[in-house]
Amino acid sequence: MGVCLPTLFSSMQTELYLNITPNNTCKSFTVKDISFYNENLPVTCGQLEVSAPGFSYSHTFEVSKDFDLTVNMSNLGLIPAINQSSLASIPDGNYSIKYSINPNAYLYVEYNYYSVCQLYSKYVAASCKFLSSRCDLTKAEQSDMIDRLFEIVNLIEYAKISAEECDDIEGADALYKEAENKLKNVEDGCKTCR
Repeated sequence: MGVCLPTLFSSMQTELYLNITPNNTCKSFTVKDISFYNENLPVTCGQLEVSAPGFSYSHTFEVSKDFDLTVNMSNLGLIPAINQSSLASIPDGNYSIKYSINPNAYLYVEYNYYSVCQLYSKYVAASCKFLSSRCDLTKAEQSDMIDRLFEIVNLIEYAKISAEECDDIEGADALYKEAENKLKNVEDGCKTCR
């Protein structure tokens, strides 16, 4: 990595923004640069730092202006990959993402991206199971299951909001765990568990 020397600021300020998009395979997510750059200043020394949940270190990618990067377990350096089909699913939880440009100590933006793909996939499977067997249930049982599934999907969404919008990772983890436990009760067929 080259040396990053500070750049002088001019009147139009650069504003850094990222768009973080999950994919439904649970093997990756995409980070796209959607920043507004001062056209009078060069964009140099772009760095994207990603910390995965459960790991004590971050991985730094050297990136250029307008980058569009797919993040997976292999390019995070967490597992080796032989080919794309062998990629492991990324773990659910909070990914801390920081994007900076020269001068990196002053021009940066940080995001929390709370992945819920694994849990949401289980929720979808439970919903499909309910939809395929709902004719075997009474109206009261159907109504109860709809309420329970609705509560679970809301808890999953609240976990994302807690981390990404409220910057409360502990709260997000608690909501995620609550949704996970309620979903396990649904999968196990518990009729009275709430």
